[in-house]
Amino acid sequence: TTEVQTLKGSCREFEAECVWGYIGWQLPNISHLRLGFYTADIFAPEPTHKRDVKPILDLMHNVKPDVISVALDPEASGPD
Repeated sequence: TTEVQTLKGSCREFEAECVWGYIGWQLPNISHLRLGFYTADIFAPEPTHKRDVKPILDLMHNVKPDVISVALDPEASGPD
């Protein structure tokens, strides 16, 4: 369900925040984009420029980050 996916996503975001917090980064310096291609059940739709690429480019343009980290799905199974 959507509620379960949101809860799982929140757990993953919290885990990432804990890692960054451990090395001294503050929450205002961390962004979670929750992009559209990662919201489907089993068969995620193909990423689109407007929905998935533009938010990343906009954030990078506005923030000009020194470090970028991304989530990795080593099993390529998509959302749980």
